[in-house]
Amino acid sequence: MEETTKIAIIDDNKHFCQLVEEHLSQNSKFTVTGKAYDGKEALNLIKNKKPDILLLDLIMPYLDGLEVMKELQNFDHFFDMKIILLTAFCKENISREAGNLGADYVVMKPFELERLTDRLEQLINPSPDLNSFDVIKFVNDDSIIVNNKNNENLDLDILITEVFHKLGVPSHIKGYLYLKTAVELVVDEVELLGAITKKLYPKVAESFNSKSSRVERAIRHAIDLTWEQGNQKMLDKFFSNVITSSRGKPTNSQFIAKVADIVRIEAKKRL
Repeated sequence: MEETTKIAIIDDNKHFCQLVEEHLSQNSKFTVTGKAYDGKEALNLIKNKKPDILLLDLIMPYLDGLEVMKELQNFDHFFDMKIILLTAFCKENISREAGNLGADYVVMKPFELERLTDRLEQLINPSPDLNSFDVIKFVNDDSIIVNNKNNENLDLDILITEVFHKLGVPSHIKGYLYLKTAVELVVDEVELLGAITKKLYPKVAESFNSKSSRVERAIRHAIDLTWEQGNQKMLDKFFSNVITSSRGKPTNSQFIAKVADIVRIEAKKRL
């Protein structure tokens, strides 16, 4: 029997939850693992049911959608869960915060249920060709791309961004873009890790019209900030066995190599 994708529906509108559940029940790919009508109920449901995808309303009693996502940073399975934030109010600052907290999409209400189903299938089986929906796609903190089409590097870019969001890599600094580019290069050409100073840094520097020394320093700064301000639970989970430095932090090459490995594994899951 084919394994189905578990979905949790979190919205204070019980009628809406029921409509979505009934619609998804018609699709053999999905199983609604539970419903919750406020932020506190949501956290208990997610902890107990461990859904694959979370449909999360922005405005709810007790804890709103953003506050729920902040709490989810401490959940062990947060890294493996996809989040679609549902809202009738989509101001740019809220969208950016949702993306930085780990939302994969922000979907504007009202929407057609068939479009929601298509978007859920897109999360399960990502494709570089995105249909035209009322959806905001997060690529990084500096750019929100709406209704992207025909971007052959989109899947890899999304995967790296997802990993960075989960780990808590700060996106407002220059080193974020350098680090992201370095990971992308290593995913495509792992041999670059054996020549990080002579080949990898120069390649990144060339992309940004910068210098190798600046790239190295900026990446080091980004990793240091991640260790100070990032998601410690996730950092411990993925880096506890790779840190050999006496500083208690991974070297640039160790961090890049590990994130590249995570991205490769996640990419294989989605094939």
